[in-house]
This record gives sequence, C-alpha cells and structure tokens, in this order.
Amino acid sequence: PVRHRLVGKRPAAPEAPRDWTCPHKRLRHLVPGVLAPVGPVRYGGIRGELVHRLPFRVLRGSLSKDVVDLLKAEPPLNGAVAGKEKVWGFKRRWSEVGHKADWSAVPDFQNRAHLFAPRFGKAQPTVRAPAAVLAFVEAFRKRNSKVFVRLSKRLAARAEKCESLDARNALRSVQMVLDSSTHFGSVEAQILAQPECECKKHFDGMTSLLHLSVTLGGHRKLWINSADSDEKTSKEEWKSFDLHEGVCYVSSPSAFSHWVEYKLSKADPQNQNKVAESSPAAEPVICLQCRLGFLPAALQQTSGEAGCRTLWFNTIWTETRMILHQEVAEFLSQEGHLELPDITEVREQMQQTH
Repeated sequence: PVRHRLVGKRPAAPEAPRDWTCPHKRLRHLVPGVLAPVGPVRYGGIRGELVHRLPFRVLRGSLSKDVVDLLKAEPPLNGAVAGKEKVWGFKRRWSEVGHKADWSAVPDFQNRAHLFAPRFGKAQPTVRAPAAVLAFVEAFRKRNSKVFVRLSKRLAARAEKCESLDARNALRSVQMVLDSSTHFGSVEAQILAQPECECKKHFDGMTSLLHLSVTLGGHRKLWINSADSDEKTSKEEWKSFDLHEGVCYVSSPSAFSHWVEYKLSKADPQNQNKVAESSPAAEPVICLQCRLGFLPAALQQTSGEAGCRTLWFNTIWTETRMILHQEVAEFLSQEGHLELPDITEVREQMQQTH
C-alpha cells in the first residue's frame, strides 16, 4: 500500500465549539475518578419574588468500571426486583414507569430511618441502601470531607451576616446536614426497564441544592435550560449532557429547569434515534439520585396530615433560595473539582459498615 508522508507541520485538530458544555480540550473527555467543572457558572430559573436568575455549577466525571460493576452486583440493582419491591421500598405511581425507591445512605442509620423524601414532600421511613451503595456514598463523603467542612463553615459565616431570619434558618439547616454527614444520604434509586419519556421539564426542590447523580446502566440525556447572565432578560438555551454507564455529575437541579430523555439501548439498533421506547432486550436504565438528607429535626410540622413534617423552604422562590444557590455555586467555583472514590475505598468502607 502507498504510504503518504506528511510534509511540514501536522495540521492542527479542529477546535471544538466554544460551548459551555464543551470547555477546554483537557476536559472534553471524562476523567475517571474526578468531577471536573463543565464551563463557567450558568444561570437558571427566575420565578416568584426573584429578580435575578439562580447561579449554578455543573461538575462531571466518571466512575471506574470496577466500581460500577460492584454497585450493580447485588440486589436490587442487578435486576432482581421482582417479588422484592416492598423489601427495597420500591413504589410505582401512576406517572412513573419502572421502579423508584427512597433509600438512606448513612452508616449510622438503621432500616426505616426517617428522612425528607422530595417525591412525596414529607418525611417518611426509608429503606437502608444496599451495602455497596451505602459504602460508595460514604466513601465519596470521606474522600471530599475537607471540602464539605469548608462549605459548612462558609454557610455558617453567611448565616451570621444575614438580616433575614428565613435565610439564616435555611443556611443553618443545610449546615446541619453537612455537619451530621447526611449530605447525599437521601438516595432515590431508579430502575426503568421500559423507559418512557414521562419526565416533563421541572425544577427540583431544595434537597437538590447539592445533588450527586450516578448512572449505572442504560443511557440518559439530561437537558438543562439556562443563560450566561443572571439578568432576567438574558437569552435562555437548552443544552444536553449524555449520561451513560458510569457517568456522574454534581450540580444544583433546584436552580434550573430540566428534563431527562431516555434512549434505547444498543440492543435495539433499528431504533437508535427514538426515545421513550424500549425493547425486551434493551438494557434497563439504572441510576441513583443522591440528595441532601434532612432529618426530622430540620423539618416543620404541617397543618394538614397528623405527624407529617416537611422542609419549609423546599419550594420557595424568595431571596432565601437565591442566597443558598449563590453560596453553593461560588463555593464549587472556588474548589474547582471533587473526587470520586476508587474500588479500594469502596470495599474498605463496606467492611467498616458491615
């Protein structure tokens, strides 16, 4: 065969679009074990009493294959759900396809510990997460413990300066979560064997002020609506992130409107471009949504259902919501990145937990 020689310098590779979802070339590909920033600070929703858009950051990375395999090796994430729905806390609602459950991922908690469940808007008993999931979340907290201590101190300092009583109380409630090591401790497990695009665009509640999302199977696409300025009149645009096996992100979905698109597995090559469908051979979508774990002490008694306690600032759109997002976005910008645990750390944590 004829071999062509290059004359002169090798032509430069074409530059990627200057786009907040595709930043500097070093970060175009996910780095295993590191949650790195995706572009600059973005600005999300503006509703209620707010006069400026809420700021947020997105950090994205990927787990090593051996950690993913470990998390999927035991029930129910290995697919063994049938007949065990109640054991693992899975409940089906009319708007959901597949299985969703609320778990607690805090080593000191026993089964049926009460945490605020955003899906239901109140505190309720949660099932203790499977051993590998519990160990992973705790290993992630420990790997970044110094980071979260600094965030706790930052929130405490801001609370001291706040004139608003609501803002002070909300800042201290989040600080309490960090100090009690229940951040990312409220886990929503999702197993969608026949995914349909039922997820309409929405804002998360304030349990997602600091949110870790882990995709363990299938293929999702997260669509985010945001602007490059906090001005009310700034132009919004929708951008997407591919979330395949092992991909993780940390962000604040309580700041921006978003929706999730479920795509078919490669097991069905005839319909690769379709969404909201599945074939029996398609790999199920498996993911973990790890949110702030608010204990009953941080919740408020409601005037309705007896014994029902809710997170009083979960859905407010006031200056309090702005202050919380400003602190988290600025903090993540200063820290630059977070680290994901490796297989050794997760296994060691499993031995300590059990």
